[in-house]
Amino acid sequence: MKQAETGMARRVVAIGAAVWLAALVVNLGVCMKSGMGKPMESDAEYFRGLAANLAAGKGYVLDEGLTFWPGERTMRRLPGWPFTTSVAFRVFGTSDGVMRGLNVVINASVALLLFVLTLRLFTSVWAAAFAGLGYVIHPTALQLTATGFSEPLFLLLIVGGVALLLGDAAEGRRDIGWRSAVAFLLFGAACLVRANFVLWLPLYVLLLVAGKRLALLRGTGGRRAGVAVIAVVLFVLPPSLWMLRNYDVCGQFPVMSTIKGQTFYGGNNEVVATQPEFWGYWVFPNKIPGEYPMGGMAKTKTEWEVDAYYMKRGKAFIRENLPAMPKLLLGKFVRAYVPIPWERSIGTIVVSAFRWALYVFAVVGFVMCRRRLSPLYGRCFVAMFLTSLVTVLMFWGCARFAFAIEPFLLPLCGMALVGLWEKIRGRTIPNVG
Repeated sequence: MKQAETGMARRVVAIGAAVWLAALVVNLGVCMKSGMGKPMESDAEYFRGLAANLAAGKGYVLDEGLTFWPGERTMRRLPGWPFTTSVAFRVFGTSDGVMRGLNVVINASVALLLFVLTLRLFTSVWAAAFAGLGYVIHPTALQLTATGFSEPLFLLLIVGGVALLLGDAAEGRRDIGWRSAVAFLLFGAACLVRANFVLWLPLYVLLLVAGKRLALLRGTGGRRAGVAVIAVVLFVLPPSLWMLRNYDVCGQFPVMSTIKGQTFYGGNNEVVATQPEFWGYWVFPNKIPGEYPMGGMAKTKTEWEVDAYYMKRGKAFIRENLPAMPKLLLGKFVRAYVPIPWERSIGTIVVSAFRWALYVFAVVGFVMCRRRLSPLYGRCFVAMFLTSLVTVLMFWGCARFAFAIEPFLLPLCGMALVGLWEKIRGRTIPNVG
């Protein structure tokens, strides 16, 4: 019996390693095809500039050409991805290839963590393999990795955190074990990659209250309350430290990012509300008719003051156009969650088809496994979806916001594929555990 268990454990390790290696090869191949050393663009260009200056000891600043406030301590971009990249820059040198290479390793590791997470959810090594490989070929994940964006790091933190929570749950723990403690710290660190994730904890607590499952606060009085406090402290610690840093910069609290106002106003204005090609989307505030250019404001205003100005403008638009808001909110929802390519190309059609398949197989998997699905996992996922939904409706419709939760559907897809395989082959695939 012991020998059989050892053999199965080796088999699991081998399959997990194969998933990781497949992810590494596929991600590296995509990056090499698109250009490993190609200059970073869009958000990645700012991340790279911050990381390069951190690695050079210049501080968290941007150079001229990337900001209207060159050389000043910036708050516009969150520090998680630039800091992580700066470590690689110090070791391997400052280049776009190093940044992409780091993203390749991180994204491959997300596939491995999804393998582990699925194994803990359903104890099926083949469902775990299907989930990991599903992420390997996720076209959005490959594209974001190749372009140097921060989503792979964000997923590494939250997928790892959920896997750790499931590890404690599997042991029947009702207090904070070391896995759960690390998980909440990882969730807090994820807020330094995607600021909207700060909403996850209060939404998770609301789900606990709604489900009358506040077990942490029942049974042993103060000890359970103390456990809840520890979890909250671990979660809020990383973003709090960043907000204290920003308070030192601008004298305002709480400030997670000074790009919030630009994003808010860019997603709530007359252009995105009235022009069909931009419906529910985002435009740079300079493109809004009659709006004063940001470069001009930057000559007399600080980063925070410009951010506050744009927040005020966005709120004013909403107040003055309440009848138009339902249509705009619908546009945001459609842009983010309905896989319809707005610009037709082979790439967008492939992404759309993959997302439709992902949703269909996830529904099938849920129907098959809803009684086996961990309530903890369900609450984690629903809180993440609500976090994404609030972000989309508040700011703008973007498939990147939906992508952050799509990998958590892959375990269900894996079980759906196992069920399909068993039906075709006419025999049950053995589980692990």
